[in-house]
Amino acid sequence: MKTTEMQAAERLFNTTDTPVSEIARAAGVDVSTVYSWAKKHGWNTDRVKDLEKLRFDAAVLFIKHGYSVKAIHEQTGVSMPTIAKWRKEGRWIELRPDMEVMNEYKAATMYIRDQMPVAEICSRLSVPEATVNMWIYLNGWDTPRNLAQVQSAVAEITDAFCTYFKSLLPGMAVSIEFAQQEFIKSISARK
Repeated sequence: MKTTEMQAAERLFNTTDTPVSEIARAAGVDVSTVYSWAKKHGWNTDRVKDLEKLRFDAAVLFIKHGYSVKAIHEQTGVSMPTIAKWRKEGRWIELRPDMEVMNEYKAATMYIRDQMPVAEICSRLSVPEATVNMWIYLNGWDTPRNLAQVQSAVAEITDAFCTYFKSLLPGMAVSIEFAQQEFIKSISARK
């Protein structure tokens, strides 16, 4: 037996383009209830497919973007218990990357390769400065960062040295240039 709320929801669901969140609000139920009625009673099948898209969107928000159940509820209109149920059924928590580890890897790249100051890393990743400094200390990031600086200095010294000898021995300039390039390759390969 259909209740008057369900009948009103069915009419809106099948005959109008009213968003399901508004239909749910008008019927005094949550979005997942409207979709479960639609699925159970064979309402507009195109709109029932929207539920699967909504579930997929919620999964993306949780897994990829790290949203909380409450934030997903606010964005999609799906009730928090339903999202929690989907999360449990889909084992979303197992698919969600460890944000702390991801931030640590990003910070390492920014600090070592990009030579960014700690304050800028903290600003970009929204991580406390103490955390980034702890990562630097525990993982020894200063060593590869300093190594890159040393290699750059060695390359500059080598260039100056070879330029000097090319001017002294112009007949050997090609050989000196070749030796310089091979030496630079060899120190770059040791990273």
